[in-house]
Amino acid sequence: MPTANASDNICNNEEQVTEFFSSDDDKCGFTPLHKACMDNKCDDVAELLKNEAVDINATDKNGWTPLHYACQFRNERIVRLLIDKGADCCKIDNVKRTPLYIACLRGHHQIVNMILSSCSEEDKKQKMLDAIDSIGYTPLHVACEEEHTEIIKVLLQNGANPCISSQEDPLYSRLMNASKDDDIGISVCDGPDGANINNKSKEMIESLRQNEPDNHYSLSCRINGKSTSQRISSRFFVGFTPLHVAAKKGLEVLLERSNHHIDQTDTYKRTALHLACQVDNKEIIELLIKKGADCCKISNKGTPLYIACLHGHHEAVNTILSLCFEEDKKQKMLNAIDCKGYTPLHIACEQGHTEIVRVILKHGIKHHDSHSQIESDLNPIGYIPLHVICSKGYTEIVKLLLEHGVASDVNSMDIDFQITPLGIACMNGHKDLVDLLLKQNGVDVNKRNKADQTALHLACEKGCEQVVELLLKHVKVNINVTDKDQHTALHLACEKGHDKVVELLLEHKANINCIDQNEYTALHIACVKGHTKIIKLLLDHEADVKKCDKEGLNPLEVAVKKGQKNAAMAIVNSAKWQNALRKYTGGDNRDKSTGISCCCNYRKTDQFTTPMRRIIKKMPDVAKVVFDLCCKSEAPQYHPDHEITFNYEFLDDFDKLGSRFSNWPPPAKFYSIENHCLTILAKSPRKDLLKHRLAATLLDQKWNRYGWIVYYVNFIFYFLFVLLLTFYALTVHRPNSKICIEVSENENEIFTEESGNETGLFIDCFSGTKLSPRYYPIVGLCLLVYSGFMIIREVFQLFWFRKQYLLSFVNYFEVPLFIFTIIFASVRSDQCYCTRPWQWQFGVIAVFLSWMGLVFSIRKIPVVGIYVVMFITICENFIKVLILALLLILAFAVPFYMMFYDPQKEKRTPFITPWRTTLKTIIMTVGEYEVDSLLLQNSEMHLSDDDVQYPVVTFSLLIVFVVLMPILFLNLLISLAVDDTQEIKKSADTHRLTLRVEFTLPIEDFLRWLINFFAKERSWLPTKAKKLQKF
Repeated sequence: MPTANASDNICNNEEQVTEFFSSDDDKCGFTPLHKACMDNKCDDVAELLKNEAVDINATDKNGWTPLHYACQFRNERIVRLLIDKGADCCKIDNVKRTPLYIACLRGHHQIVNMILSSCSEEDKKQKMLDAIDSIGYTPLHVACEEEHTEIIKVLLQNGANPCISSQEDPLYSRLMNASKDDDIGISVCDGPDGANINNKSKEMIESLRQNEPDNHYSLSCRINGKSTSQRISSRFFVGFTPLHVAAKKGLEVLLERSNHHIDQTDTYKRTALHLACQVDNKEIIELLIKKGADCCKISNKGTPLYIACLHGHHEAVNTILSLCFEEDKKQKMLNAIDCKGYTPLHIACEQGHTEIVRVILKHGIKHHDSHSQIESDLNPIGYIPLHVICSKGYTEIVKLLLEHGVASDVNSMDIDFQITPLGIACMNGHKDLVDLLLKQNGVDVNKRNKADQTALHLACEKGCEQVVELLLKHVKVNINVTDKDQHTALHLACEKGHDKVVELLLEHKANINCIDQNEYTALHIACVKGHTKIIKLLLDHEADVKKCDKEGLNPLEVAVKKGQKNAAMAIVNSAKWQNALRKYTGGDNRDKSTGISCCCNYRKTDQFTTPMRRIIKKMPDVAKVVFDLCCKSEAPQYHPDHEITFNYEFLDDFDKLGSRFSNWPPPAKFYSIENHCLTILAKSPRKDLLKHRLAATLLDQKWNRYGWIVYYVNFIFYFLFVLLLTFYALTVHRPNSKICIEVSENENEIFTEESGNETGLFIDCFSGTKLSPRYYPIVGLCLLVYSGFMIIREVFQLFWFRKQYLLSFVNYFEVPLFIFTIIFASVRSDQCYCTRPWQWQFGVIAVFLSWMGLVFSIRKIPVVGIYVVMFITICENFIKVLILALLLILAFAVPFYMMFYDPQKEKRTPFITPWRTTLKTIIMTVGEYEVDSLLLQNSEMHLSDDDVQYPVVTFSLLIVFVVLMPILFLNLLISLAVDDTQEIKKSADTHRLTLRVEFTLPIEDFLRWLINFFAKERSWLPTKAKKLQKF
């Protein structure tokens, strides 16, 4: 195959030429003629053209013929040789470009003239001149684009159409009118294949015509029954004419020679004048207008004047208006609107083109009466130019408009939001503009918008401090006017957190306690949003902390409800913290369905609450601050007269004597244990607050006043009861005693010593004992009386405390204890005080429960009690793992029974029954197991090989049991117990105080009718602290 450089030496060898040309084309589709044209080898081209086998119109992969390349490389001689040999000048490449197009693109007017003059057929020449490529350009288009003036003249002399565009291409029409039956599709080049669009091609084209000059698309369709594919640019759909290009490039040569169709439009309805205004070419604009271009022609965006205003070309604007001598036509241009309803003046104002505004006002504005002026200046959105400028803050433009009397009504409002220019300026924070508008005569500073907001509302909401200051200086401003939500400017400033604005409003005497539709004051809103600085400002200006909203919550409660900790801190650290806490809500509903009254106090179903209670539950850190405030020191810490005054007003807030404050304190009839602040503290995650000196001293006083008396009296009586019951159980005749057996056998023939009846057998009931016969009835009577009294007390407590009673696990020990004690102590004297077997079993349980009850009762004793708490906690955690323990025990007990039970030797194994097997497994869990006693044994008590029925499985099971139960499971329990005890030791004081709360408050609830309330303030001298016994 010939090489790429073979054409260098073929000129004088005709056979070599024939052989070279008949060889295969290379991979790009180049023929030797193509290569000779590309290399400007005129002699080679001439030699090749002598051969008849040469295809002069052969195309490469891009569709280029040798003539295309000759035009591309601007070789006149080669072009002449090819034309003389009959080269097709109308041949188009893959993007529909002819050799003439290439010559125009390269700017060689001699070649252009040569091609056109060689074409004797007018139709063929016109076809070349009107050929439209993939971007919608003809040779005249591209000559204008490249600004080749001489070529433009040549083309025009040969009949080039300056008004042609891609819209005249049949392909454009076919795309726009495609139906479902058309086989046509379009996709982005180098992208995913596009779907066949068929009848949606029009919508597709509309989406492509968005100024995307660099995007190319692959178009596939059938033409004359043949499938074809070609590239097409998005510019193809723009529809530029050569006039448009010339106007854009500033080519007067074309425009001067085009007297017709000067207003030809592209797809966007733009004329040449539109494009000239867009590029700000004053000479072209003058030329087009002089040639009769329509200045009022409206494109998709607007008139040429509008385009010039949009791009800020004041010279173009001045030129258009200066050359328009017809007043009506000029006014038509000035009042023409775009798709948004904007006039040229609107858009110039919006874009901030001051010089253009000055030019328009100079040329086009006439003075009208106020009403007609507003009607003419309003766009469909309802904006006058003044609204547009105020949104942008162009002060100089506003001055121009006001000086020329345009939109002189500064109180006019737009249609949608009913907002004035002043409101817009305030909303956007344009200080200078606001100052200018406020100086205008007749400005209404209190004009309301659609939401009933004034300019002051808008400025405060946006936080424009300087604007707010200007408005407040205006004599007619109403600082307390409200909007449709009853918000004042102060409300809005507090909501948005603009502290400087709030300070300004407060300095100008804004109503600080004005309420909105939710009955929120400014302080409420600041608390909801958590703006601490604003809260402090409001409190410094005498904001009412007692004001309540619709839900009955004051600002402090709102802050707590919304979780705004810093806001709550700000209030409690202010001078009004006490007023904020002196309030309660709820508590008016009584349980009338039961009608239960205890000591004249109904039990409440709806508990009341106070700010202090809310704070303890949700914000313990704030509660600590309040506690600190309730402790006042009158002298330095080490001064002899140093004393601390404790204010229990908020921690122990029930007062039956009333108060000088309204809605405070809660009435004594609402007292309940579960709603007491100390109870809430004891149940809160921050129980350590009980150790605060305020809570601790209050609890100590309650304990020292009556708690310890009740506790120790109750403890002593109960301890005596336990001792008496234990002694009674150890001395009373048990069912299997000799005397009780005789009594049982001779029940109908017993003669007592006192009866004197000689007919039956006499039994001495007290033989072998040193106890007096009177002992049993006295002890039994004491046990019966005490147990009966305690049962009555338990019933009373159940009605008094209800749910709290049922939640105390100790009561589930005490009630069975006293019932079983009554059963156990109910023995008959005529039966020698013998107990029945069932009575004896009840007595065993009663003795066990009595000692367990004694263990629980010492929880409140210092030092010892903490270990009882540890024990109870460990028991609670064991209950949590009880299911695991039962499953593990059963997992081994059943296999043990299966492996070790032998019906023939059942007396020599502990695994006789499933129940005994389970019990033995539980005992083995704690390590009490002996292998010899577990396995079957012979008569000599020695383990033999035959005694183990299944040795492999048996010993494997035992090994697994030893690992899992005594080692792993017990270690689990021990680790849990250790963790619990360590935790309790760390908070031993807290546990002690919690137990005191649980004991003291029920006593107070029961004894309130016997004692007087504590004084709300008590003084405690540290030098006399020893008088307060702490337990």
